[in-house]
Amino acid sequence: MHQSVYTYFIPFKGEVVIFNGLTESFFTIPTNKSQIYQEIIENPDLYVDELPDFIARLKKDGFVTDLEDEISLVKKKLDGLRKPDEYYLMILPTYQCNLRCWYCVQEHEDLWMTEATVDRVRRLIERKLQDSTLRHFHLSWFGGEPLLKYDMIRDITDFSKKTAEKNGKTFSCEITTNGTLLTEKRIAELKSAGVGSYQITIDGTKERHDRVKVLKSKSAYETTLANVNNIVAHSHCTLRFNFTHENLDPDEIIREINQRIDEKNRQNITFLIYKVWQEDAKSVKQDDIDRLYDLGNASHFFSKLPTRGLCYVDRAGFDCIFPNGKVGKCDNMNPAKVYGVLEADGTIHYPDYYNYSDVNIVLDAGSDCRECKYLPMCWGPCSMKRPKFIGEDKKVRCNLIDKEAEMQYSIVSLCKNLLTRNGK
Repeated sequence: MHQSVYTYFIPFKGEVVIFNGLTESFFTIPTNKSQIYQEIIENPDLYVDELPDFIARLKKDGFVTDLEDEISLVKKKLDGLRKPDEYYLMILPTYQCNLRCWYCVQEHEDLWMTEATVDRVRRLIERKLQDSTLRHFHLSWFGGEPLLKYDMIRDITDFSKKTAEKNGKTFSCEITTNGTLLTEKRIAELKSAGVGSYQITIDGTKERHDRVKVLKSKSAYETTLANVNNIVAHSHCTLRFNFTHENLDPDEIIREINQRIDEKNRQNITFLIYKVWQEDAKSVKQDDIDRLYDLGNASHFFSKLPTRGLCYVDRAGFDCIFPNGKVGKCDNMNPAKVYGVLEADGTIHYPDYYNYSDVNIVLDAGSDCRECKYLPMCWGPCSMKRPKFIGEDKKVRCNLIDKEAEMQYSIVSLCKNLLTRNGK
């Protein structure tokens, strides 16, 4: 036996987190005990007689292994994460939005999905759901503000749910929205159609949120939180808090949310704490993030920190249909540079350059990812970035600026999320 390549020792607040990237098992030890634990894990055969139960547990949880090459286990994990028996379809019905948040990555072009494209989408859904290898169909709405095309969302979602049931498939649907165009009636109609989850963003306290998301005649904050409260009475909502160094006021943020969300419904909220992408991480106080996370849990939300990992676009079955009718392998692409074609019969054709959209390329011999100890926790650059990190030898190069710091922070965040999920 020997230490797994994917076992890490990560210092964190006076302790050391011992984590395995394949199994995502972990435990913590005092810093002053780390040397002896590292010695045991690096040389398990020397301690198997003295500590048989502990060594057996280390092996069971993947910290030590008999395998000379663990890449087969990495491939198995990747195959599972890619969910080969599921189809994930994202639809952007428009790039327009009723708000203008300063950090938005989109330019709100005047693009709207036509009825001709909707007909092709229906045929695509019918074709996919006739696939005998498919078990589950997941539909995701994004934009722009997708609810500007409310009738389209309701109708296609209802069609998708019924088509899935007809073909013996399970179905789920989520909407990413700013929440201001929802009403109690619409929430009920969308639930009936098959929408089971929402992702909705807030930007701090009421005062700060209403400066970012401006509605002419009413408070965007009050409107959004009232709708969130109606959603979580029966469905799930990821309440995403987009933070900067200016809007991190943990106690006031949670106090205001708690005033507007019924306590009995809070278990249906995942409170995702996410840095605005333009913000320099060094300008933010980690203590404020930690306190906000803890206060969210104390209020009976499920707090969550973002972590690196396999992007949803790298699933075995993923397509994104843009408002102009083109199809891509990433929702953050410029629609003018998306060249996948959705045909009239519902089939999709991609040009040859999409070969680099297959995440399996990270397993190729000679890629930076294949040789990296963090491979099963990172999976390399995402679908959109991957072509930019292909070397002259056609191998994937690492895209992280400070790999050790970024990965260690991500793993510690994952540990906190796992503990929260398990109620510890």
